[in-house]
Amino acid sequence: RACPTVVYCTADWAREKVVKKGFLHWVSNPEPGKKPLEVTVNLYEKLFTAERPGQDDDGEKVDYLTQLNPRSLTVRRGCYANADMASAKPGGHFQFERLGFFYVDDASTSKKPIFNRTMELSSSRDAKAV
Repeated sequence: RACPTVVYCTADWAREKVVKKGFLHWVSNPEPGKKPLEVTVNLYEKLFTAERPGQDDDGEKVDYLTQLNPRSLTVRRGCYANADMASAKPGGHFQFERLGFFYVDDASTSKKPIFNRTMELSSSRDAKAV
């Protein structure tokens, strides 16, 4: 039995610049009786916390292993995607709305899709300025 969904929203008809508190993301309902596609998402960040691995701020030599970013990889399991993403082939590229650019991992299958973030959207804006 389907539950009704109610969405409350407002419109900025005057187009005043307002800082948004967040974004709403959703995955459309699959056919009745089917579950949405569950995927794994690997979120990559910079590997090192230092600008120049192996050196401290004064240019002195340090062990680069102490400068590894502990959050260089975050694995998110149990994420949901539209069912048609099950046909995504390894090496395929996608832009996930408001999240960034992703490619399909080589270990991905139609039953266990894995997507790797290659660039955040905010990073892509920064990269254009370089």
